[in-house]
Amino acid sequence: MNKYEKLFKKILVDTRSDNLAWKQERRGANSDVIFNSQLVFRQYSANFELTNQPFRLILIEKKFEDPANDYAFDKYVPELLVLQDSELVATLNESVIEGRDLLSLINLVETKSDRAKNLFDSL
Repeated sequence: MNKYEKLFKKILVDTRSDNLAWKQERRGANSDVIFNSQLVFRQYSANFELTNQPFRLILIEKKFEDPANDYAFDKYVPELLVLQDSELVATLNESVIEGRDLLSLINLVETKSDRAKNLFDSL
C-alpha cells in the first residue's frame, strides 16, 4: 500500500466511524485551489488531524461531458484535496486511488454531511 492509499484508508475509516464531520460547501468555494473549478458539481470539506498536524480536506465531484461517449453523456469524477494553512499539500484522484474507492467515499460523505443529516434526522 502506497502513501496515498494509506492516507485515503485513514480518511475512509474516520468518515465511517464519524470521526470526521463533513460539511457541504457551495460549488464555487475554494476555487483558488481547485483545478478547473467551473466543473465542480458538488463539494464537501472536513477538518482532519494527523500526527497533531491540522489539515483541511476538500472532497469535490466534477461533472463534464465524456469524450469517450462522443460527449453524449456526463461523467462524474471525484477528487480529494488535502490542504494545510490554505495551501494544497496533496491531491488524491484516479491517478493514485481507484476511482471506485473515491466514488464510495463521496457516496458515504453525501449521507453523512451536515445538510444530509439535517434532512434525514428530521424524518
